[in-house]
Amino acid sequence: MTWREWSRKKRATQLAVDRVSEELLVEVFEREVAPTTPLVLIAEGLEGGQVMLPRTLPEAEAVWRIIVDPIDGTRALCTRSAAPGF
Repeated sequence: MTWREWSRKKRATQLAVDRVSEELLVEVFEREVAPTTPLVLIAEGLEGGQVMLPRTLPEAEAVWRIIVDPIDGTRALCTRSAAPGF
């Protein structure tokens, strides 16, 4: 299997550490930012890819759209591999 084939196959796989970190992001934004500034938090691991905060408001009222895509190396850590070129 080539790197490109492996990458495509694994792209949809979400690691537990990513899921937990995105849950924490939602909690922090929901508690610290959303009460005063409505926002849409966008991240790969969220249900539907995004969440409106506070959840009671329609998406049209969002002041911010925040995209979270951490480049943290967790896949390499978990698979004991590295991306080509590293």
